[in-house]
Amino acid sequence: MREEYERRCRQFRENRVTNWHEHIGVGEVCYEDCRRYAEKLTRAMRLCGMDRTVVTSCITGGAHAAMETIARGNDAVGRCCLENPGVLYPLAYVDPVHGEAALREIERCRRAYGILGIKLYNQYTIDNDIQDPLLDYCADEGLVVLMHAGRPTDPGFQPYITDSTHMARAAKKHPETRMIMAHIAGGGDWNFQLRGLEDAPNVYVDISGSVLDAGTVEGLVRRIGASRVLFGTDGSFSASIGRLLAADLTDDERLTIMDNPVLWSYVKGGARV
Repeated sequence: MREEYERRCRQFRENRVTNWHEHIGVGEVCYEDCRRYAEKLTRAMRLCGMDRTVVTSCITGGAHAAMETIARGNDAVGRCCLENPGVLYPLAYVDPVHGEAALREIERCRRAYGILGIKLYNQYTIDNDIQDPLLDYCADEGLVVLMHAGRPTDPGFQPYITDSTHMARAAKKHPETRMIMAHIAGGGDWNFQLRGLEDAPNVYVDISGSVLDAGTVEGLVRRIGASRVLFGTDGSFSASIGRLLAADLTDDERLTIMDNPVLWSYVKGGARV
């Protein structure tokens, strides 16, 4: 058993690994804060054999921040990515409450930083009509949408959190938009989060999160296939790596999760770098 785990560790280190979900800023951030976290993140990536990581900042707790605050966070993330070319890749955080200003912010970040897509949090569920202009824009420009998601046992803390049924409805409304449902292992009922995704081929799921339930990755792969499952950490480096290496998968399935070349080619085609 030890020999097999060591083989899987070598497989992780010797093949390309793309981390689709990490943060270098949460809340109202500044460049210096993001830069310090980016330094720690890139050092950890080198130590464990991770090649590239998609990063963002975000406003949590359902709060609505001013556009100036959001733009400052996006600038901090974008600058850190420009300082770490080929290693860190940015998403722009936006809040659809800002309407046309949110769309202008995405375009600004495309031109300035070559973003791969956008990050949405729990201000609204992803299938809410207010999200439609953002999702349409991302489809038109070849950008991916990373959606904070979960099925908490106590929804009072995040009343507008997106679950898999919201993802499925949004996917039906926007079949050309590539979406990522965040952190299947982020807490709550991950079994529920498998529902409704079979018929949503434009929805991917990342495996990040701090919950270590056995069978999470296997259940996800059996439901939607490895080609729609993405490696991610979201602050849980060792948990997410261990979850992937311990999963009962074929080598081909594990390698596909470690690096999804189809989705990467899609977002790199939309990014201006």
